[in-house]
Amino acid sequence: MKKGAIITAIVLLTAGLLIFVGGLFAGGSLPPMTYEAMRYSVNEPFADIHIDTHEMNIEFILSEDGTCSVDSAVTEKFYPNVTVRDGVLTVTTVDERTWVDRLMMSADQPMQIRLPGTAYRTLSVESHTGDVTVDSRFSFDNVQITASTGDVTCGASAENAIEITASTGDIALENVKAEQLWLVVSTGRIAVKGAEIQKGVLLTVSTGKLEIDGLSCESLTSTGSTGRVTLRNLDVEHALWIERSTGDVNFENVDAETITVHTDTGDVTGTLRSAFYFVTETNTGKVRVPDTHSGGRCEITTSTGDIRIEPADAQNP
Repeated sequence: MKKGAIITAIVLLTAGLLIFVGGLFAGGSLPPMTYEAMRYSVNEPFADIHIDTHEMNIEFILSEDGTCSVDSAVTEKFYPNVTVRDGVLTVTTVDERTWVDRLMMSADQPMQIRLPGTAYRTLSVESHTGDVTVDSRFSFDNVQITASTGDVTCGASAENAIEITASTGDIALENVKAEQLWLVVSTGRIAVKGAEIQKGVLLTVSTGKLEIDGLSCESLTSTGSTGRVTLRNLDVEHALWIERSTGDVNFENVDAETITVHTDTGDVTGTLRSAFYFVTETNTGKVRVPDTHSGGRCEITTSTGDIRIEPADAQNP
């Protein structure tokens, strides 16, 4: 069979399937599946939390009455399995739906995990489809969150590391503390507002924006393909390294011991607090940097774009 005939057959098959399913809905043969709110009480003690769910918006909140529970939307074919074993609270989803059942169900149903305390050892979350939200009143030794499709919002701090990965979705952190921070998104946005990190920060964005407003750390490295980088009120003790293929980089009140910025296409602009001696290169664009010959090294290279840097106090004489 020729390639064109195969494509035509696939299109016709898909169209027929859509017409068939649409007819079922129109004729009332597929009534929408309804959910029931269910509370699962947890009475055993635990120090670690592991969540692995499908199609749920997961929210960690502080319990108002000191008890632990998992509140979830359920059906007879789709419901959570809540267990405590060896000090680990584990929540997974039991999914016995057929493909027809999936058509009748709206995705990303709510699940609230009500925790009685504020401090735990580890938080591990694997969210296949849905958002993850962690209340700012919680703290952990380690936080590890992986989301396939959905946004992650975290206000919790960690004694050791916060590691969050999202394939398609945004990551937002606010007023967090940790020893180390790793944030990775394939397609989405990273936003950090207020963070105190004792050691290194690694921020990777394949396609999307990076926005930081208020961050102190020992070192910061950010790599990515396409997207704008905006850094405000950033205090890096040692090295700041930014690399992008396509995207502007903007500094506002930024300080570091050394700064390195490499872009293929994009402007590099903004204000720096300390004095630097500058090493710049652009193939197509203009360069305007302070004429200083002391301080740390600031190396900025871009193939296509302007380089414009000013001292932070130059705007407020």
